[in-house]
Amino acid sequence: MNNIALTFAAFSISVISGFTMAQDVPAEMVIEQDDNAIVIFEKTLVTGSDSMFEITDIVSPTPDIIEYVDGSLVCHTSTYCEILARLPKYGPKQLHRYDLSNIPYSIARIDVMSDSIDIDLSPTLWGFNNFHIAEVITAPSPTLYPRGQYTFARAEGVRIGETDDYLEVKLQFQLQAMTSAQPVEYQTLQVVASGIDQGLVVWDTRLLGDGYAAVEGNKGIASGYPTAELYAFGTSHWNVSSGHYTGIKFFTNGTDQTQPGLDLSEYTKLTLTMNCMNGMVVEAFFGASWDSSQNFLADIQCDSFMHTYEFDISGANAYDIQTALWLNIPVWKNTGITNHSLWMNIDEIVLSK
Repeated sequence: MNNIALTFAAFSISVISGFTMAQDVPAEMVIEQDDNAIVIFEKTLVTGSDSMFEITDIVSPTPDIIEYVDGSLVCHTSTYCEILARLPKYGPKQLHRYDLSNIPYSIARIDVMSDSIDIDLSPTLWGFNNFHIAEVITAPSPTLYPRGQYTFARAEGVRIGETDDYLEVKLQFQLQAMTSAQPVEYQTLQVVASGIDQGLVVWDTRLLGDGYAAVEGNKGIASGYPTAELYAFGTSHWNVSSGHYTGIKFFTNGTDQTQPGLDLSEYTKLTLTMNCMNGMVVEAFFGASWDSSQNFLADIQCDSFMHTYEFDISGANAYDIQTALWLNIPVWKNTGITNHSLWMNIDEIVLSK
């Protein structure tokens, strides 16, 4: 609970196989009305006044979806204010699956009869943007968790920044004036959001999704583990051991490559962000021998810099894919490398439609 006393007087991209997201990809609700993504304002009437009030508390009871940034309240008039809020990208709503780079203005629709929130999902809104936030506010209530009718709607959920873990937004709202008949009252600001799903996360160090990673090979000693924001793969004793390959596989359904995979037929693009040791050649495959198909994607020519690679998988037989990505380092394509150790850092693997 916050004690607030404000008085009012009145990377680079390497495209292996080009892909453009279709404009008719449907938007979907991301944060819905029933998710209760709310911020509650406690208003207290100033002693001796019949209209002046203070905002004496701000509560965000669902911080795993939306959290008020303490101390961010700014009011421009007696009732028109703004706050900053953080929306977790890796919380129960998984915002990381959406492009959060541009959040447009648009008005939410309020159904007065059913008292419901509705977002415009028309092509007009979604032709150039992939995410949208709208907000509404309830009528004043004497209870801490008011459930009164929505009285006001704006589209002022504006993106102001983004971190690895949060989307940061500015929310503007208008509180109703108070009267001496009710010395303390509450109003709830509620956020709803919609977006175009950017894909299925196969690997991300902050969210493993449905998949797992496993190192393999018979050349050197291979190891792999999450570290910071990357999955670090390495092979030692490369130059002193026999064998013909080393590598890593990223799975969709557990850690065993022989397990049934997922039906990925609806996906058309695989995006990989990684860097690898300068001079090394890494083969990329979608699917493996146990899957419905094994598809060679490209030879990745490593230069130590982080790159994003986009692969077209639209032609793959993908009804049963356990190995979403296989990064293989074969000896026969790396005959000039005599290093003791090889390395790769995988940042993210995403499948999209």
